[in-house]
Amino acid sequence: MRKFKFNTQLIILFFGLLCLSSALFGMIVIGRVRNISETQTYDRLESYIEVTKSFWHNCELAPETSKSINLCTIQGRIRVYPHNLEELKCSKNFKDVIGFEQIDILLNAIEFRSDASGHATINLENSTKIYYAYQTTAVENDSYTFIVAVANTKYAREFSNNISSQIILIFSIVFIFAFFILGLWSSAYVARINRLKKHIANLPASNYKEEYVDDGKDELADLSKSIEQMRNEILHNESTKQEMLQNISHDFKTPIAVIKSYAEAIEDGMADKSDAKIIQNQCTNLQHKVTTLLQYNRLEYLEKKEEFQNCNMKEIIESVVNTYIYQKTKLKFTLDLDECYYKGYQENYYTVIDNIIDNAKRYAKSEIKISLHDGVIQIYNDGEHIDEQFLNGFFKPYEKGSKGQFGLGMSIVKKTLDFFGYYLSVRNEEVGVTFEIKKRVNCNIYTQ
Repeated sequence: MRKFKFNTQLIILFFGLLCLSSALFGMIVIGRVRNISETQTYDRLESYIEVTKSFWHNCELAPETSKSINLCTIQGRIRVYPHNLEELKCSKNFKDVIGFEQIDILLNAIEFRSDASGHATINLENSTKIYYAYQTTAVENDSYTFIVAVANTKYAREFSNNISSQIILIFSIVFIFAFFILGLWSSAYVARINRLKKHIANLPASNYKEEYVDDGKDELADLSKSIEQMRNEILHNESTKQEMLQNISHDFKTPIAVIKSYAEAIEDGMADKSDAKIIQNQCTNLQHKVTTLLQYNRLEYLEKKEEFQNCNMKEIIESVVNTYIYQKTKLKFTLDLDECYYKGYQENYYTVIDNIIDNAKRYAKSEIKISLHDGVIQIYNDGEHIDEQFLNGFFKPYEKGSKGQFGLGMSIVKKTLDFFGYYLSVRNEEVGVTFEIKKRVNCNIYTQ
């Protein structure tokens, strides 16, 4: 089916369902039509008797009234004991309906009694049938007059064919109308798909500035809205990326210019050797920026090349905190850690914890608290709140912070934890900010 176009698939599916429903409908209708045909035949025979009976006065035979080719009447008088057919009159087309040889069969099947009536079917050879209805009236001395209306198989078949023809006509009209509606709908739907396809193909050429609006309420309209949302996200990311690249270029340019100027000053004897410390600091700053960019770039190729390790998060957190303590920072670190193991790679978890603590260190006023209980890591700093409008985009790459700063550190954290199956959230406390890492559903964590 995928090898055909959408409207062709719809037509094939519609035609297949139509054939299946027609087969099922036909099987049901054939039996129904046969029953209806027999019922209508009996009704017609009985009504025909009533018409003939209007001429039946004083037990006398009524004149000839039948003109139907496959329906005839038999009228007469018969004595039961002894059995003797005293009088018989048949319509002119009698031989075309049943013939004289079947009169005895028909009369023997009738129950002769006073004011009797009924209808029945006689099965003959060659799968033919005789449908008949009758009325009898007692005259005298076991003598009865009778009226019998008879129809053969052709009569019932003609009635059945008429009903079948009407059903087929109605079904054909419905099919043609439905096919026409389906064709119009599929053409309109395919046209919408082609417009959306053309719009997507033209997005790069228009630098993602061309809007697309679909006012529908179906799944295709939802898809177009998702594509429009993606287009706006691409525009936003590209704009933010360009702005960030300009800032990164400026950040790289500044330490390089400082290093160059101090190196030239030292070379010309215009600066002391102690000024080399400034060069070292700028090199450290530049190295940090380059390392961050490389870390984020490596995440694009992060994959599970080997089984995840059991990483002792308590040891990783203590190791990272020690590096900051050795830097003689004035911040107070408070640790409350249980033994806990995460599944993943130790190097990546070290980067995660380091980036979160580095971020907290930049904003903390006096204290950073880290707790690890029941597989949940919380890293708190008593710095300023994060503006609510930046919370949703806090982990997005190339996103500018509330103070106009660009960074990839938290994006690295979020992407790494997502890969290992953990969830990172950030919230403002009454005083300060808390970062929280916890397991997702079916994530492998165990504590000791």
